[in-house]
Amino acid sequence: MFCIENNKKNKSAVILSPERSEWVSRSHVTSVESVVSDGVKTKRYSAKRDLYGDFAGAQPLKMTALAFLLSLNISTGLAATCAWKEGSTTELIISGTGTLETSNCPTGYASTVEKVTFAEGSNVTSLGPSIFRDTTNLTSITLPDTLTNIENKAFQGATGLTSITIPDSVTSIGNSVFRRATGLTSINFGNNSQLESIGAGNFKMTTGLASITIPEGVTNIGESAFDATGLTSITIPDSINTENWDTKAFRNLPATANIICQGGTDNCYKALSKFFSAGDKHCPTGITCN
Repeated sequence: MFCIENNKKNKSAVILSPERSEWVSRSHVTSVESVVSDGVKTKRYSAKRDLYGDFAGAQPLKMTALAFLLSLNISTGLAATCAWKEGSTTELIISGTGTLETSNCPTGYASTVEKVTFAEGSNVTSLGPSIFRDTTNLTSITLPDTLTNIENKAFQGATGLTSITIPDSVTSIGNSVFRRATGLTSINFGNNSQLESIGAGNFKMTTGLASITIPEGVTNIGESAFDATGLTSITIPDSINTENWDTKAFRNLPATANIICQGGTDNCYKALSKFFSAGDKHCPTGITCN
C-alpha cells in the first residue's frame, strides 16, 4: 500500500518504500476510485506522470499511472464511483457526484453484487446505461434523493430485485430500465414525484409486477412501457397527455386488468381510446374510472 503526505505546494509525496518517495502534483491526477476500509472513506488516485527513481544503482525507473491512496472527505467535485465495501465482494459503496457509469465500478461486479449503498454526502444524479444490468443477485438498493435520471437498461434482468422506490427527484426513466426484472413485485413513487417520462419497454416481461400507480405529472410514455402480462391494476394520473403516449404503451395487458383513471370518465376515455376499442364516450369493458 502506498502512503502519502501533503505539502504546501499542493503536491502529494508518494512514499514508494522507506528509502524512496516522489512528489506528484494533484493537477496530474487522471482518475479516482472510492475505497472504504473499516468504515473510513478514502480515494485511490491514479496520476499520469513520469516518475524516475534509483534503486541501489539500478537504471532510472519510469512509472506512469501510479496508484496511491489519499485519505480525505468525499468531495462533491469527484466523479461518481463504486467500490467494494472493505472485505466484501457482495456490497458496493457508491460515492462522488454526477453519473455513475459501469466503467467506474469494479470488474465483474454484476455477477456477485447483492447490496448497493450510497455513501453519506454522495451526490449521484444519474444511473448510467446498464449500470445494474443482469445483477441477478441484487436484492437491496435504496436510491438517493439526489437522483434525477435513470438511464436505459439500468436494472434490466435484475431478477433478484423484488421492490424498489423511485425518489421524488427523478424526472426521467429511460428505455427498458426494468425489462426482464422478473422478481420485481413492487415499484413505488412518492406523493411529490417529479417524474415526467417513462421510456419504451420499461416493464416488459416484469411478470411479477401486479400493480402500478403512474405518478401525477407523467406526460410521456414509450412503446410497450407497460407490456407486463402480470399487471392486474394500473392507475393513470390526471396529468395524462395522450399526444405523448405511444399507441402500444399498454400492449398485452390482460383483458381483465383494472385500469383506474384518476381524471374521471372523460379523462379515462381520452387516455384509453387510442389503446382500446372504446366505442362511445364511456370506459371500455373491465375498466374502472374514478
